[in-house]
Amino acid sequence: MQVTLRARVFDCEEEALQAVLKKEIKPGDALFIRYEDPKGSGMPEMFYTTEAIASDPELAESIALITDGRFSGATRGPAIGHVSPEASEGGPIALVENGDLIHIDIPARTLSVTGINGIEKHLRK
Repeated sequence: MQVTLRARVFDCEEEALQAVLKKEIKPGDALFIRYEDPKGSGMPEMFYTTEAIASDPELAESIALITDGRFSGATRGPAIGHVSPEASEGGPIALVENGDLIHIDIPARTLSVTGINGIEKHLRK
């Protein structure tokens, strides 16, 4: 219910999906897919990436997927979607960088980021 992960950031689902399929995403990663919002790419469903993660027993329970895109009822595992304000609107998700530490606290309903430079960034409650 509470975890700290390391950010892996992608600006489109296709790049993120390739990273999952090529085994570049590792346990302990927080996979960010941004610019998939209505003004970005039109808000397609993140189905293929969530299925690729769920199909990998090592990743299915050890990473999180965070996006300003959308999910459907088929999504499984730790997934946070519809993050707003979205990256294309200049929302905080646009500030996340590879290597940032991501703290997810589900009971407190918070997602916070500590940048690789030690500066804390709050995504939203």
